[in-house]
Parts: sequence; C-alpha cells; structure tokens
Amino acid sequence: MSSTAQKSELPDQIDVTGPIGVARWIRQVDFGLTSYRALAVFMVLVALELLVFRSYFVGRIAPPWDFFGPYNTEAYQWWELGGFFSPRDWVSNAWAGYPSALNLQNSAWYLPVGLTSAFGPFTLHASAILAALHVAFGALGTYFLVRSFKVRFPIAVLAMVAAFFAVGYYSNAQHVDISRAYAWVPWLLLVFAPTFPWQRVWAIPVAALVIWQAVTGMYPGMTIAFVYVGAVWVVTHQVSTRYPLRSFLVPLVISVLIAGLLSMPRLLPYAMLQEDAAGSLQESSSFSPALLGTLVFGYSSDQIGNDISMRSLFVPSTMLILAFFACWRDRITKLAIALLVPAIVLGMPGLPWAEAAQKLPGLGFSRFGLSDFKVFMVLGIVLLACSGATALVVNGSRVRLPRKMWISLGSALVFVLVIGLLGKLGPYSNDERIPGFVLLLLALASVSALFVSRIRLRHNSGSALLLVLAIMTAVTGTVWAFQTELPWRTDRIAGELSTFGETVETLISVRPAIGETVQRASRVPLPEDAAISGVMSGYSNRYSYLNLDSIVSYINLKGSVTQALLVESLVGPNASPEFAAFLAAPGTAVTVVPGSSVDAGQLSACVESSSCGDASVTPISYTPGHLTYEFSSPGKLDAIFNEAYYQGWTAEACIDSSCQALPAGRNAQGLVSVAVPEGTYLLHLDYVVRGAVTGWLLFWGGSVTAIAAMAWVLICRRRSKILGRNSTSAEEVSVESALAP
Repeated sequence: MSSTAQKSELPDQIDVTGPIGVARWIRQVDFGLTSYRALAVFMVLVALELLVFRSYFVGRIAPPWDFFGPYNTEAYQWWELGGFFSPRDWVSNAWAGYPSALNLQNSAWYLPVGLTSAFGPFTLHASAILAALHVAFGALGTYFLVRSFKVRFPIAVLAMVAAFFAVGYYSNAQHVDISRAYAWVPWLLLVFAPTFPWQRVWAIPVAALVIWQAVTGMYPGMTIAFVYVGAVWVVTHQVSTRYPLRSFLVPLVISVLIAGLLSMPRLLPYAMLQEDAAGSLQESSSFSPALLGTLVFGYSSDQIGNDISMRSLFVPSTMLILAFFACWRDRITKLAIALLVPAIVLGMPGLPWAEAAQKLPGLGFSRFGLSDFKVFMVLGIVLLACSGATALVVNGSRVRLPRKMWISLGSALVFVLVIGLLGKLGPYSNDERIPGFVLLLLALASVSALFVSRIRLRHNSGSALLLVLAIMTAVTGTVWAFQTELPWRTDRIAGELSTFGETVETLISVRPAIGETVQRASRVPLPEDAAISGVMSGYSNRYSYLNLDSIVSYINLKGSVTQALLVESLVGPNASPEFAAFLAAPGTAVTVVPGSSVDAGQLSACVESSSCGDASVTPISYTPGHLTYEFSSPGKLDAIFNEAYYQGWTAEACIDSSCQALPAGRNAQGLVSVAVPEGTYLLHLDYVVRGAVTGWLLFWGGSVTAIAAMAWVLICRRRSKILGRNSTSAEEVSVESALAP
C-alpha cells in the first residue's frame, strides 16, 4: 500500500458556530454539497433504486421466506392495533399469547415502520418498499461518512454506489433487521466521530435520535457487535485527533445516554422478563476457503457452507482493487483498520480464539457472529478503497510515484490471480464464476488506467476514470445481485398465496373489528399429526392479519421457557391431544386440587362437556391480556387457564369493591395457574407489562435531557460570545473560507 499523502479538499475542522440549521449544514458541509452535487447524488440513488428495486415498488417482487413471517405480521399488528403511545402489550394471535416485549425483532417502536403505517396498512408490499428505501438511506449515509473525512466528491459518490450493493441488503433481505443494520451503521459511524458538528444546538438530539432508532431497528446481535467495533472506532478517532473531551466525547456520551433512555419502554420490559429472555446461543457460522471466493462470485452452492443468507462476503470488485492502494498515513485508512481488525478478530469463524470470543459479554446473544460483524468488514474495505482512489487521483503536475504504489499494483494482481484460482477450484457455477472474474479483470484494468494516468498526465483525467469506476461498480453489483436472486427476490403475490392462502390485502379487508367480548373466542386448532414443522408453519401467521387467534404460528421466542413447554406438550414425545384441544377451546379454566397436576381426562371433560372441575367458572369479559371470570368455588383450588404464562400476569378476586391479590404462576405445561379461594367472586386476570411505567418515565426523562442539552449548548455559545471567545479552536476554518475559490 502506498504512503503518498493525499491532498485535502476540505479542512480538518469546520466552523460549527452560527445559527444555521440542519438543512443548511447539510448543504454547506455536504461537506461541500452544492445544489448540482445534491441533484447528482439524488439522481444516482433514484437510478439505482429503479435499476435494482423497481419491482419492489410496483409490488410484483418481495424478499422471500422469513419476510412473510413475524418480522412483518407482528409489525402490522403492533402498529395497527396499538402504536407508539398505546403499545400493544399482549400478542394473542399465537402460542396462547405472549408479551410483545419478548420479541425484539418485531419492528415495535421503529419509527420508519410507524410512518409507513400512517399511510395505510403495513402490508408486505409496503414493507418491501421500505426495505428498498433503506438501501438508498444506507448508501447516502456512506456518502456523508466518506465526505466527513475530506474525500473528494467523485470518490464519495463511488463509495455510495458501492454501499448500495452492500451484501446484507440482498443475502439477508428476508431478515429485515439485519438488512436495516447495513443502512444504519454508516450513520452511526458518522455520529460517533468528532467530524459530526457537536457544537450545533441540534447536534445532541439528532445524534440521540440516530442512535435510538438504529438500536431499535437493527438485529440485536449487530447492535452488540457495534458496541465492540464502535469502541475501537471512537478510540482511534480520539487518539488520532486528540479532540477536546467537551467537544466530542462529552456530547457523544450524553447522546448515547439519551438514546438509552428513549429505548427503555422497549428494553426494560424485555430485561424484566428474565427467564423468558434469550440466553447464550451456539455459534453456527463456519469457515471454508470457498467463503473467500464469495468476495467476487455468487453464493448459491451449499458446499460453501453456512445458510445461504449468511455465506456471502461480496464487495464490488472496484473497491477490492482500489483498497490495495490505500495510504497507511491517511486518517481514513486508520479508521478503516479500526473497523476491519475487531470485526475479523471477533467475527470470523475458524480462528483459534473464535470460541473464546463468543464468551465475551453479549456476543453469545447471536448465532451468526460472521453476519453480525460483516457490515464492518464491508465498510472497512470501502474506506480503504476511498483512500486508494484519493492516492491515485492527483491534480496538478506530474508526481513521482513511490515504490510502495508499485507494490500495491503487484499485490492487486496477485489477489486477482488467487481469486481466479479459487473460482476454478471452488463450488461455483459458470454463471457465477465467469462474469465475476471478468468484472474483476475489468476493475483491475480500470484502476491500472487510473494508475497510468497519474504517471503520464500533467493534468490527469482522474475524475473521468472515477466516473467509469462508479459505472463499473454499479454494473458489478447489479450482475452479482441478479446472479443469486433466491435470497432477495420472489413473486410477492404467489408467495402470499402459498404462505397465507390469500393475499395480505384480502385478509386485511375481511378482518373483523376488535373490541371487548364476553369470552375469548376459540383458537384455530393444532393441525392433525403436527410435528415441529407444523407448529412453526408460516400459514398460521395469516391470523395476524385476520385478527384471529391460533394455537401455533411461526415465531421463535428465543430462550422462552413457556414456548418450550408448549412445544413439548403439543408435539413432544408425551404430546397430549387433550391438551391441544383445551388450548384451542374458548377462554376457560379447569380447577384441580391444590398442588396436583391436571390430567388428560379432566382436560377432555372440560372441553367436551364444560365440566371443568369442582368450581363453577363463567366468563364475564375479555380483551387481549385482560380476562374476567365469575368463580364459585367450594374450597381452595388451583385454576389452570388456557392462556400462556409469562412474568407479568396478575390475578385478584373481587367482591364488590373489595379485592384480594392471588398468586399466579406457570404450571408444568406453560399455562397460567392461579390459587383461588373459596367463595363466589369475580376473578380478574390481567397481563401487566413489568417495567412499562418506569420505562416511560425514563423515556420522558431522555426527552427532557435532550431539550436540556440543546439549552446547554445555546447557553455556552452565548456565554462564549459575551466573553469574546471563539468557541472553535485556532485550527478551525469556516465553511465559507474553506469552499472559497
């Protein structure tokens, strides 16, 4: 790699004082974003969206598989039947009910989904459009991230095009939270840097909003990965710039604190579920030499290893070649290494310390370590490529090339030969191998032309060649994406019909209204001869759109003790048809002698003849998570309700206005069990979200803190003016002078 110093287009620091808002800052700081450049960026993104995702927008195509599952079905329910300020606490549609807070991947609290829902039902078509827009959002974030390091406009556009084809948008399209993480990580890196205008009045609230929504929308494992990589990123920034603490780290910490407080209505109830929250999971990623070939080639072959959604490492060939020309002395190179090293050390399977790395706090939360860290590997290579492109584009007179740049060219040639050998020996089809390798050769030729132009031209044609590289990047990414369509393209209508039996729009159009009823309606029964594949069938997800309840559905509540008990009772070795029938019955309870378990005969009698034990049980009212029964009990009994138990269920017996709290727990099959007293009374069974009140108090505390932070910055600026001090350092230069001709 070359050590040639790059010529800076913008100053190290920008003037962040003065009463201009976010829009003007973006225009001026583009970092240099004039109107025609803004139009160019917009047009490039629109062209790429139409080129790749036009079928998403018209509704013909959508991502496959899990995209038709709870990622979207539960998101529809949460926003349609609840919303941000009236969140849905109890999901009744599957598994005898479960707390919404238990599923961190249901798009609850994620504002882009809420905004989309404001314009109509959150259908799969709407979700596919939102997924496509996330790709453009992430590419734009990469553009701003690169520009913040004073990289020239054409190179930043090249990086933006490359980021549009980041692997996770395509290989992981079915996993909407993983795909979203690729869009949010560039914005997080932009915020976690001293180049962000921390002295602006709006800086801390905007940064907190970015962090909050990124954490809300991202896959939890990737959020934890960002904690590790982001720490190295921040330390590298601080060590290389020695920025004053009050100008970078202090406002960053405040922003993180605010984002954490804003996240409490979502995270605190999850944490308080304790035994039903996910624990450590076994790493399932694996490494093979063929995995390296996916940097260039397609990834349809199962011989590569890993699930198809997790096995590609694709980076556009232009970026791979340009990365060899990165300058070690550049700050952007140091930051690229700050992304690559921890990502590879902690995320790459097959390394000697991989098993030990999984024991680090939080890393065992995900089964896909490689996937969690892959986004940082991709962005690290893109940043190296930007450094390499900058080194190859020099305005002015002829410059003597250092020896290391020749070594860079030789290293790139060796890399191409190695990739060609992997393609020849690896499990790639000709349709994957030949186009990928040809495009790699063309990328090498184009970068070599840029290399030669620097040697021979007094006023080089670097900008024109960068345009060629941007076009090549778009072609390379498009060819690669459409080579392996399976993970990100399926016929939406056909998929809905095969999964749900009807289109989503049809299901929504016939759904009944939800309101208070006397008794919970019966659930859709367990399919006959159901195995684990039957209880996890995606067909039952249709009932989320129909506002109906089913015994089972495709939802994986990782670590849930209750779901494990229900699965065992429904399809395990000792599965009971009587239990399945009891679970499918309208809301009721069977009573037994205290301390005893309910047997199949008692369950059968309760379902078939409404003989549910010694006590008389009459339903009075029902809404999801809130049930009232009239009990008449001859003595102390245990009442087993056909509702799933999770921490948060409360029970009380009331006579007139006098109420007595009753102990509620979980029986051996995962159902709500309440010790009921003798007498006649109303029994109220309610699910109360633990930590919800505290979470909302902390949320509003975070909101107040954001306003206080704005006031603090404003007061400091005014105080600085009164005292006649400039709030910027002596090295800072105003945006206007930096952009002056």
